[in-house]
Amino acid sequence: MTGKHINVKSIYNSVRVGLGYLEKSCKETGLQNDCIGTSRSTLNTTKHAEDIFCSLMALDLLGTSLSQQTKKKLYEFVLPKHIYFPINYYKFERLIPDDAENSSLLHYLLKREGYLVNKEKLLGLCRLISLNTNKEGHIQVYFPPRPNREDRVDPCCGTNAMRILYASGNDWKLEANEDFLYSFLAEERFLAGTRYYSSPDTFLFFLARTTSLNERAKGRFHAVIHDKLKQRIGSSNFPLDLAMRILTIEDLGLAKCTEMRRRIESDVMALLEHQCKESGSFTKDSLWKMGSADTFFGGEVISTIFGVAALRSYLLGCSAENIHHLITE
Repeated sequence: MTGKHINVKSIYNSVRVGLGYLEKSCKETGLQNDCIGTSRSTLNTTKHAEDIFCSLMALDLLGTSLSQQTKKKLYEFVLPKHIYFPINYYKFERLIPDDAENSSLLHYLLKREGYLVNKEKLLGLCRLISLNTNKEGHIQVYFPPRPNREDRVDPCCGTNAMRILYASGNDWKLEANEDFLYSFLAEERFLAGTRYYSSPDTFLFFLARTTSLNERAKGRFHAVIHDKLKQRIGSSNFPLDLAMRILTIEDLGLAKCTEMRRRIESDVMALLEHQCKESGSFTKDSLWKMGSADTFFGGEVISTIFGVAALRSYLLGCSAENIHHLITE
């Protein structure tokens, strides 16, 4: 046991069956969201344009746990015809302009896997992202041409857009964007969600994950994120909220911290209740919303990606003694 109520073996089994669900769900079009609703609690299955973000999250959070066949499918789906260039949220349809967030996340993953070898071209893309700012110096969501979407800013998108910039190792001029994100965090404006992400926990998760790649940013942000996270634990019961709070602990470097593991136990237990024991999937939830409209996108797949990743993260933070008992039973 890692605590009074949490059984390590049950978490291990939950991760195993959850991964099995994702492996079965992965098609030639990657992993897809299939639900739309007017709130996170009223999602209905509806076919819509294929996006790459869901598959990017699976590769980012579970890349080392998925089978090589599934990883191959996912990379074949998300890869554009030309790398080192801006890409679109949607794979086949240009319903919106190319965006900085997905461009950064994809190229970060490719760099992490060792696929990017042309440093000059990569720096060219990084330069495009770093210069894609409004007059205040905040990274814009969309690249030009962006009719009717000029000056569109979202703190979660702006955070993810910095992922490849930090990973590239260059000292990009990001002070204005970082100051904006810091004030959004410190003043607790994130509690109202952002334009495209409704949950406060999404901002904390993305910010912790991105700033963990840069020592200076880590020193500036992580203590404040830690403080805000402690206030969020137990505050909501949506599966994505629970999972992102658990994952944020890992990105803050606190996966083995006894105090934080004790604090987060209630969220871990609540997350386990969201899993269907037969299929391995987690309760459908929405990660995204359509700007100012009350339209939410998500499904079981995105909940399961984050749910499995969170439980896996918690499991990896268990003591060596507990892991030994698990694998020898």
